[in-house]
Amino acid sequence: MERLGRGGMGVVYKVEHLRLGKLVAMKLLAGELSRRPEVARRFEREASLAARLSHPSTVQVFDYGVSDGLTWLVMELVPGRDLSQVLRREGPLPAERAVRLAAQVCSSLAEAHALGIVHRDIKPGNVMVGQAPGGGEVAKVLDFGLAKLRQGPEGNNISGRDVLLGTPAYMAPEQIDGRQVDARTDVYALGAMLYRMLTGEPVFHGRFGLWETLARHLVEAPDPMRRRVPHLDIPARLDAVVLRALAKKPDQRFQSVLELREALREAVADAGDDDEPARPSVPMLLVPSGHATRDEVASYERRLRRQVSLSRALVAAVLLGTAAALAALGVLSVPVWAELASSSPAPTAAPADVVR
Repeated sequence: MERLGRGGMGVVYKVEHLRLGKLVAMKLLAGELSRRPEVARRFEREASLAARLSHPSTVQVFDYGVSDGLTWLVMELVPGRDLSQVLRREGPLPAERAVRLAAQVCSSLAEAHALGIVHRDIKPGNVMVGQAPGGGEVAKVLDFGLAKLRQGPEGNNISGRDVLLGTPAYMAPEQIDGRQVDARTDVYALGAMLYRMLTGEPVFHGRFGLWETLARHLVEAPDPMRRRVPHLDIPARLDAVVLRALAKKPDQRFQSVLELREALREAVADAGDDDEPARPSVPMLLVPSGHATRDEVASYERRLRRQVSLSRALVAAVLLGTAAALAALGVLSVPVWAELASSSPAPTAAPADVVR
């Protein structure tokens, strides 16, 4: 038994599965977490949903169980590193390589979406990167612990009514404010992941904590990648594709991961012109960490009016969006599953305090 890494929810080992006669990865749920019913349900849910999937770009799950007080999950062993480790070591990826990897993630998710499964936690840490037998790189999606069945009885509330599920840097607006999620929620996360792959930076920096990151996903338009990192010479059409995937409204994004995959491939095949994608003129909203009150909404309004000269219609749109976000998040301090900077090949999530 060889330990491969540790995450917020447990440890991953390389072991030999005697019945299968092959090396596999075994994830052990941390003892204290296995006694929490909502976490144990997530773990079991990951096994039951992932077992339905057979696409070669999805990490296969073979077995699940509880024995001698240990909760475990046996899955395919993928030699290599997760994408977050690749990015930390290598920095931004060339456009062609980023698109090849992202296209495989799209193919994996297309199967899941066809079965009514929304992943809800697509991020670099949940994509393994390895070598194909015939050469080249393969990307494999893992960790369906936060996945949702579109028609499932548990809906969005697998971990409780007042829990935000996801990784803040990659969460779609509808996921943050508790609206219905669907395949387009994963499209947004893919856009955020591609942004990170191509620029080396997240879409939004939360200088004041997770609260700010969540708020900026709700109301702020992202910088075009070509403006954020002009020295990397990202193709203009690819920039436009990623920005469309990051649209605030689901109806304005690509409507499926297959549509996104096709657009990505076309953008790399034909770089197009060099015109910079337009960035909507929406001001940056800095949200302090801790607890927010409705009095702060008025403060935000004054700041917005001072900082940017906007038409009345746009001011109203921004303020209504901010007010709706604050109303949805409320003033209750609850856990959100935040991304860990761990060395685990199958990183999981850890709780952090934000405002809902």
